[in-house]
Amino acid sequence: MNFTVEFNGFHDIDALDNIREKLADIDSSKSYNIVIEYNNLIVEEQILSENYMLEIKPEHLRYLRKLRTTLEDADINVKKIYLLGSLDKSLLSSLRVAAEPTVDSEESKNIMWPSKELYLYDGGKQILDDLLENEEIDVDEYEAKLKLLQIEFGLLDFLEKESYIN
Repeated sequence: MNFTVEFNGFHDIDALDNIREKLADIDSSKSYNIVIEYNNLIVEEQILSENYMLEIKPEHLRYLRKLRTTLEDADINVKKIYLLGSLDKSLLSSLRVAAEPTVDSEESKNIMWPSKELYLYDGGKQILDDLLENEEIDVDEYEAKLKLLQIEFGLLDFLEKESYIN
């Protein structure tokens, strides 16, 4: 189940209620992972700056705790909640939410990444690192595929802008 809800920041309790209402019709006998994407306005500056670290802020933690409590109070069995920042400009005033069925034995936890693109890029890069380490690809192929990953997730544009500045 995929949907969007209006969002006015991590203090917005109405968005939590809207998520709960939209999920009210799902099968309460099943377990779900919830994926929430939001627009992280400062991600571009963070990627460009060597001194600025991508960080998880206290309001992210509070929001996840409130969301988990809200859903559990509505008898929705949530295993994992992913809170992923995104460069997607269409999410400036909304959250993109997906509820995905999962197994009951899965561990309950909250997963937060300030940038979905970096989260996905990191997973792809780890695979490439393993292939290189196991000598399944050579250094040239590794660098070419790494550049493709950067292009795919829109990270190369930011890195190229920085090289023009310097």
